[in-house]
This record gives sequence, C-alpha cells and structure tokens, in this order.
Amino acid sequence: MSELKLPKFLERYACWLPILSAVAIWSVFFAYLGVRYGGDTPRYLTGAERFLKGLPLQGDQNQFLGYILFVATMFSMGFRELGIIVVQVIFTSLAGVAIYDMGRRIAGELTGVLGVCLFIANLDVIRWSFYLLTDSLFISLLTITFWAFYRAVIQPRPLWRIALVVFLMLGLATIRPNGWILLPLFAGFFLFIIWQKHGWKFAIPSLAVIVTLAVVIFGLPYVRGVTQYHPLQMLSRAEGVYSNTVEGFVIWGYPENQVTMPLEDQRVDSGSMAVLSYCWRHVADCTGIFLRRAFFAVASTRPFYSFHHNLALILVLPFLYFFAMLGFISRRMEPITWLIIAVIILHLSFIAITHADSDGRFWAYVLPIISLYSAVGFNWVLERSLRLLLLDRLSML
Repeated sequence: MSELKLPKFLERYACWLPILSAVAIWSVFFAYLGVRYGGDTPRYLTGAERFLKGLPLQGDQNQFLGYILFVATMFSMGFRELGIIVVQVIFTSLAGVAIYDMGRRIAGELTGVLGVCLFIANLDVIRWSFYLLTDSLFISLLTITFWAFYRAVIQPRPLWRIALVVFLMLGLATIRPNGWILLPLFAGFFLFIIWQKHGWKFAIPSLAVIVTLAVVIFGLPYVRGVTQYHPLQMLSRAEGVYSNTVEGFVIWGYPENQVTMPLEDQRVDSGSMAVLSYCWRHVADCTGIFLRRAFFAVASTRPFYSFHHNLALILVLPFLYFFAMLGFISRRMEPITWLIIAVIILHLSFIAITHADSDGRFWAYVLPIISLYSAVGFNWVLERSLRLLLLDRLSML
C-alpha cells in the first residue's frame, strides 16, 4: 500500500515545522509558568546537595537516583533550577523528533508530522517540562527509548545502537520506580527480537552489555555509599502502596474518592510482601480498587478540574484512543507495536496497584507514544478512504 505523502516543499522541512511550533508553545508556557515546583521537588534538590557533599541519599531519595544525579550534575556545572528546566525542554524536543522519525518510518511523513503535532499540542504532557520533578525527563526518555529500540531492531549495526538502547533502558530505570518495572520487559523484548532477527551474533553481545551496565549502574552507587539500599532492598520497599490500598485511595490526595477497604491491624512490615498478602486475602476488594484507579488514569478527568479542562479531555481522548487502537491493529506485525502495547498495559497495572495521581501525570508517561499510534491509525483510515473514493470514481467512468 502506498503511503500518503506531503507536498515536496513541506516534506523537506517536515520535521522542523512542528518543532518550531513547539518552541513557540514552550516559550509561551515558560512566560506563563516560569520554573515550577512540586511537592516532591525538595526530595530531589536536597538529594543533589547531599550527593555533592559526599553524603548518602536518604529514605525514598534512593528510588530516584538517576534524576538526583541529573540535578547534581547541573548544580556542579553552575546551573541551578533554570538550567534544569532548559535541559528538560531540550529532552522534550528530542522526544518530539523521535516521534516524528518513528512515525515517518512506520507509515510515512504525514504520520510523523501528525504524531509530533499531537504530542506538542497535549498541554497535559508538555507542562511537566517546566516542573522540577522526574516526570518530564521520564516521559522524554521513555519516548526516545522506543525510538532507539525501533532503530536498533531494524539495523543493529553499528553496535553503538545496541549500546544506546541499553543505556537508555537502564537510565530510565534509575529515574523513578516505574522504570524498574519496565526494565525486564524492555530487556526481554529487545534480546528476543535481536536473537530472532539477527541471531546469537548480536544477541550475546547485547546480553553482555545489558548485564555489565546493569551491574555498574545499580551496584556501584550502593558499593560506593551513594545509596543506602541495594536494588533488591529498594524493590521490596512499598510502604506507600500498602497504605494507599488499605486506606482505599483511588486518586491520591483526594479523600472524597476513597473506597472502604477491609480493615486489618497495623502492620510493622508494609513492604511488597505485605501488599501481596493483603491482596491475596481480599481479592474482590483489591480488584475493585485497582479497576477504579485504572479507569481514572485512562479517563484523565478529575472531579476538581475545571469544567473546560474536563470537557476538552472528554472530547479529545476517545478519538485519540480510537485511532491509536486502529494504529495498533494496522501495525500488529511490527515488533515495536507489541512492545509498546506491553509497556502500556504494564504501566497501567503499576498505576492500578499504586494510585491514580491527582494531576494525571502518571498516565501522561505513555500518552506521547499513544499519540504516535493515533497518527498511524488516522493515516491508515485516510489511506483506505481515499482508495475507496478513487475506486468509486473509476467505477463511474
């Protein structure tokens, strides 16, 4: 099937038109928002200061090592909060370029342009670039990792493409706990597809690179005293997950939406095993609260949003999801499609087990790649509509 093409004078500058539009939008955003702080911002700023003083990270700072090191690097170079925001905007721009490049390679230039336009037009995603929080960098790196994965699977030579994918996967895992959950999935998909398409010649070096970098990135900070916990200890810590579930939080910070959960005696151990044990004893109740959280995450609306904000989400998101579904169906033979579907399902499961965030930012992590496949689906429908129209016209001749 032939791809729809842009006019030649637009095709030459197809990538730069949406990027320039993005720069204009971000400039207006920055003039309006400036540097924004969130409730978790002190965690990262104090963590960076402790690292620069040679002190170990404390408490839940250990779970966000990657972002704290990023902040510390900016501080050591003489850049403060404004410099961090500038770098986050740069990474967001690179994510836009990655969406464009993936779109044009999957379904043509028009898809690439439409995908990046949907990305930069989603203000609920873009606004996090101006917050001193992990979310912007996580969104950007997740999108760029998908792009690097796609390029490396198609053509693993030169070998730096494989190294780039591994480095991005591991970097993603250090920024916030969501990345830990995605790392085994990314690594498993990547090794399997590399082996399937290119054999052991590339799969074995890829595995060696993953293991080596994983040991260095996760083990070295603990050995050197930067973190207080080794990776297995951090994975077992889930105090917030247990309390949120027992207390019935659906949307974090919004008690009006709480549900009644079975009460139990206060546990000293509130880690991962306590959560699993509680869910095992109360399967129906836990399933109900998990489904509620997943629904509010996907819907993205909130009772405390403005009427116009909720209306915009209700009008736009169903079409975005519908065309994305068509995009996934039309590209179901592409390995990257199944990886993205698996990541979305796993990420939604993570939200369901923890909580739906009050500002919807957890679901914003996967909206850029959903937007890309929505562009793929729209292009697929447009191509078929034009083909049917052409056949109809020819039949009338």
